[in-house]
Amino acid sequence: MANQYDDRFSEFDMTVVTDQPRPGAQARGREYPQRQQAPAPARSAPVSRSPAAAQVAQGNSRAAQYPQRPSHQASSPVAVAAPAQARSMQSDDAPARNDEPRENHHVYGRDSALTIEIDTKRNLSATIAIDAAPKTGERSVNWSQKLRFQLTEAELPILAGVFLGMIEEARFDFHGENRNKSLHVVHRNQALLVRLMEGKDRVFTVPLGAGDVYATGMLVIKALTKNMPGMEFGAHMAMVRTACKLWMLDPKNQPKPYQTQQRGAAGG
Repeated sequence: MANQYDDRFSEFDMTVVTDQPRPGAQARGREYPQRQQAPAPARSAPVSRSPAAAQVAQGNSRAAQYPQRPSHQASSPVAVAAPAQARSMQSDDAPARNDEPRENHHVYGRDSALTIEIDTKRNLSATIAIDAAPKTGERSVNWSQKLRFQLTEAELPILAGVFLGMIEEARFDFHGENRNKSLHVVHRNQALLVRLMEGKDRVFTVPLGAGDVYATGMLVIKALTKNMPGMEFGAHMAMVRTACKLWMLDPKNQPKPYQTQQRGAAGG
């Protein structure tokens, strides 16, 4: 029985290990020849990179694959224009800056001359400044010895009331660093006398005729309305009239005898 088993397996092994081609295989090979595979491309040797270089290369490839949109650059800051009337760091009685356009009127008396102009205070409000200086000739003035007086915001409507004829006179005292400057404006005869004083030694008096009163009064009103540009002119005049009435109710502002004519300083 053992022999029969061995014979059977030996016969099976012969049929399995036989490497002979099957019938018809050669014919099929001639009919369907096998395709030639292209040789694989030669690979270059890998380049060794540092971790930082590899990270940069990876970022460049991602940037090329996903291009970024152009970022909106912040606009450069716009320069703020300086105000038309810059803040002055000078004293109340200091002259206006030279780079500001001046609106003024000149009046020449016998011995003195005046320049009345629209000025700007340190708080940027408009006011009136008056310069007085001695004359050295018919139309020659020594402005290097001038005396300057600048009115406050509260005094400006009172000065306007004098020019408008609402009150007879007004006196403004205690100006300047030494608080010894004074301005006295009074109607006398056919003129409006403007007297500017510093102490008892420097006195300048100039009379204003009808034309000078008009030109100077318009400057005073223009300075007054500059501080309230949105207010109607009639409202301005009503407030000036009220301020003048209240001014005259104060006993210290009552008209006094005109005694400055005897002072021996520069006169009109």
